[in-house]
Amino acid sequence: MKLIAHRGNVNGENPFYENSPKYCQEAIDKGFDVEIDIWLKNDTFLIGHDKAEYQIDLDQILFFSKKLWIHCKNIQALENFINEPYGRQLNFFWHDKDFYTLTSKGFIWAYPDQNYPLIVYL
Repeated sequence: MKLIAHRGNVNGENPFYENSPKYCQEAIDKGFDVEIDIWLKNDTFLIGHDKAEYQIDLDQILFFSKKLWIHCKNIQALENFINEPYGRQLNFFWHDKDFYTLTSKGFIWAYPDQNYPLIVYL
């Protein structure tokens, strides 16, 4: 089982710190994977939920790639990860209000409060 810190949260919501690089790093240091919200604006990666707040370097993204679940918040970020060779190292996805989506690594990502049904193949 994987424990994923949503926006770096490990003890409930903390909107003041969510998605900040230091906060996410602390969650990773505690053994969690982390879901981050990432934007690409003017060739710069930024993280933040409702808006792009904190700059993050591509090197940081790649360094922590095995621990990140990357929610692309704009089409530019999604297209970049799809089209650039380094995107193959990343586990990223885009969704809005759909109940489920697949990440680039083939995992089912559920919208909050959704439980995906057990799928049985006969």
